[in-house]
Amino acid sequence: MTIFELDLLPLYFIYQKVNMISVYSEIDCLQKVIIHRPDEGIARISPKKAEELLFDDIVHLPQMREEHDIFRSILQHLIGKENVLDTQKLIEEGFIHSPDIKEELLSKIIDYEELPIDTMSDFMAMNENTLTRVLITGYHEEKEYIYFDPIPNFIFTRDIAVVIKDHVLITKAAKIARHRENLLARFIFYAHPYFKNLSGEDKIINLNHLDKFPPSKKGEVISMEGGDIMMFHEDFVLIGCSERTNSYTIEQVKTELFKRNLVKNVVQINIPAERSFMHIDTLFTTIDKNNIVCYKPIIFDGISSNVKVFRHDGTEAVYDSVRSFILKEVNPNMEFIFSGNGESLIRKESNGQTVVI
Repeated sequence: MTIFELDLLPLYFIYQKVNMISVYSEIDCLQKVIIHRPDEGIARISPKKAEELLFDDIVHLPQMREEHDIFRSILQHLIGKENVLDTQKLIEEGFIHSPDIKEELLSKIIDYEELPIDTMSDFMAMNENTLTRVLITGYHEEKEYIYFDPIPNFIFTRDIAVVIKDHVLITKAAKIARHRENLLARFIFYAHPYFKNLSGEDKIINLNHLDKFPPSKKGEVISMEGGDIMMFHEDFVLIGCSERTNSYTIEQVKTELFKRNLVKNVVQINIPAERSFMHIDTLFTTIDKNNIVCYKPIIFDGISSNVKVFRHDGTEAVYDSVRSFILKEVNPNMEFIFSGNGESLIRKESNGQTVVI
């Protein structure tokens, strides 16, 4: 069995307590985080390729980097420079510390991207910095040679994995355009010495492990992204059923979480399977114990949405909105702050009813 069939360890936002990875809510104190600085590959997205690479628009990379650098500097000020980890550096250090895993990673990427076998010698001859840039951007600047497409969604590091209490859930992206970033993230957290100890603790739930998470008998595949998962409360994990996360995968994750006694409730939030909404983290976010910022039509009014609560004792409950669920089961004092003061640009009135379009 190769290391890419084992339980590997990508995480996106990390809370550390006494050298343990630990997340019990969305609003605990952040102590360590992984980010990805917008890379040169983003500048190679053409209008023709944008949709295929899951980008809605062509961005201006210098401005994007300037804004991201401000974001990074704020994080560094709050939690310390040493606690803001960057994917580029982590991959480079992984190459140094785990050369055997490096070779396997390259073999996987060459196979997936359908490159000639002799590409391996090209990659192995590169230094760590150059190789990492090529694997992320797809482009060798000095040779002016394109190996493969960039992976612009690597900037969304939350999507590839999440932390549930002291366990790591490695997700599996719905779109093939994100496959290489998943391989790189798995490499980081298996090969880098900071995370390697976790692999032997049986605290990894790896949705890429086909033996444990195969397709269903109906042919439904595993599909889940981190933006659809929230450690909302120590007793509640919220999972969005969306364009990128399907109900079959939610069922498998629910079973695994209950088997490991991690939470008492797994909550499925059904939202429109449309790119406009993407994940539940695009629709609401908790900002403190008693306040949520949300998109009013879906989260507060429950338009085109509903909620199903699965309890560890086998019982279930259904609610007509996220608001109803939270007020009834989590916090009756929760206040909802509407984005845009509750006015939506994608709603219209139809026969006296409000419709999300």
